[in-house]
Amino acid sequence: MAFKSRQAKIRESTLTEDRQEALRKLRLRLDARDQNVLEIVRRGESLSFGQWVDTFMEYYSKPPYRTQKTHVANLRAVKNLKAAFVTRKLLDISPDDVESYLRKRMCQRALIKTALGYREGRPLKPATVHQELRVLRRILNIAVRKRLIPSNPCSGVEFPVAIRGLFRPHYVTWSEQQRIERHAPAHLRNVVRIITEIGLRVYKELMPVTKEQVDGRPSPRDDLASVSRTGSPDEEHSTLSSTHPRPQHGRAISCRKV
Repeated sequence: MAFKSRQAKIRESTLTEDRQEALRKLRLRLDARDQNVLEIVRRGESLSFGQWVDTFMEYYSKPPYRTQKTHVANLRAVKNLKAAFVTRKLLDISPDDVESYLRKRMCQRALIKTALGYREGRPLKPATVHQELRVLRRILNIAVRKRLIPSNPCSGVEFPVAIRGLFRPHYVTWSEQQRIERHAPAHLRNVVRIITEIGLRVYKELMPVTKEQVDGRPSPRDDLASVSRTGSPDEEHSTLSSTHPRPQHGRAISCRKV
């Protein structure tokens, strides 16, 4: 087939002897040219889903790009995704293919490893299948950003089952905090108090913080203290966002001294 692009005339094989299939590919090429995504389409046709998943897991899933916990979850999801799409071209995956995959997964049962091999357990929970959809959406979003495909097919997918309470937050009450502190060791009791009184997230802000990053000096308000994310309290910071005031109770201030 031959057609004109903005730069020059392009000639390439349709890889088929069927006239109707050749005309269909020509129409797809002309549509991609008109939408200014011709080069993206041509790159995506030469890359399989399995090849791109291997690249994603190597460069976009491991620490420090993502936490080790996220990487392990991605490995579990990718195992099933590759079984379904490993031989498919990245550009050929459609929203209908993704929805068909989700329906099949919802009908499957969990495999439980035993001493005699594997046995089938209870049906897969919707949250488990939804986790695989989130991983697939992330994989294809990176492919869109790298200009390997023009759009993410997951954007047109509707999850077949309503998931209740998947993202519903739970707010710890004062009585629950006291119950946790009574049963926790001393060092974990301090961690619980710092989390609840200051509001630091465990893996994002609390675990990386060091004593040098905690500013215990008096604040303009007695119930505020500053926690620096980028350096010690004596360093001058170029932006106001590097030092974040956090409301702090007297119990949390006493925990910092331990």
